[in-house]
Amino acid sequence: MDKPNYGNWVPQKLSLFLLCASIVSYLVTFLLHIRLITSILKITSLLLLGLFIYLEYVYWLLEKDDKRMQKQFWNLLLEQLKWDGRGKALDIGTGS
Repeated sequence: MDKPNYGNWVPQKLSLFLLCASIVSYLVTFLLHIRLITSILKITSLLLLGLFIYLEYVYWLLEKDDKRMQKQFWNLLLEQLKWDGRGKALDIGTGS
């Protein structure tokens, strides 16, 4: 029986955008000479970098590797279903 491939719900484009925004906001601090604005931009770049790292960590946790969390959850859920493997199953409203 083929097992479904649900993919990964973490948006990689958003993660990449956060990384780029973090780098750009940090680089802009070298162009400005106003201490308050550069401090705000540095804090912003650190926050964006933190969000990027968090999303990448969650993406890694939810990878399809058998040792990772999402695969273990799917297998546990499928084991609890009383289904003999014949016929079809419909998955509605469960996200990606």
